[in-house]
Amino acid sequence: MHKVLTGAIVALGLTGASLAFALPADAQPVGISINVGDVAFGYQDGYWDRAHMWHRWRNDAEMQYYIAAPGSQYNAWRHDRDADMGWRSGVVFNVNDVAFGYRDGYWDHGHQWHVWRNDEEMRNYRNAPGNRYNDWQHERDADHGWHS
Repeated sequence: MHKVLTGAIVALGLTGASLAFALPADAQPVGISINVGDVAFGYQDGYWDRAHMWHRWRNDAEMQYYIAAPGSQYNAWRHDRDADMGWRSGVVFNVNDVAFGYRDGYWDHGHQWHVWRNDEEMRNYRNAPGNRYNDWQHERDADHGWHS
C-alpha cells in the first residue's frame, strides 16, 4: 500500500511539472497592484487617490481586493452620482492610521493624539470594518485610551 501511494504522489508531481513547463514563456502571473492606503474613496467605476487623482479599476479583482480591505471607504455606486463627483472634502484620512478611536479623537500608531476634524471623519472611522472605536472620551481610561 505504501509503494502504491508513493508511486501515485510521484506521478502527480511529474504531471504537474510537465504542465508547468507547457505554459507560454511570456505568461505573467496575475496579481493585485493597488495600495489600499493610497485610495481615498472607492466607487463601482473607480477610485480617488489621496492626491485627488481619479483612477478606473483595472479589473474586478482589484475592486474586490479594495472592498475586502480593512478600513476601505467603498461606495456601491458610480462616482458621478454625487454633485462633488465622489470627492468628499475634509474627510480624507486613512482609517488604517488609527490605532484607537474615541468620541473626542484618536491615537495613531505612532502614539500621537489627534482631534477629529469633523463629525463625518469620526463616523467614517466608527463605521469602518475592523475599527477599534470606543464610544466615550479618551481621558476616561487611566492610560488616556492608549491600550498597550
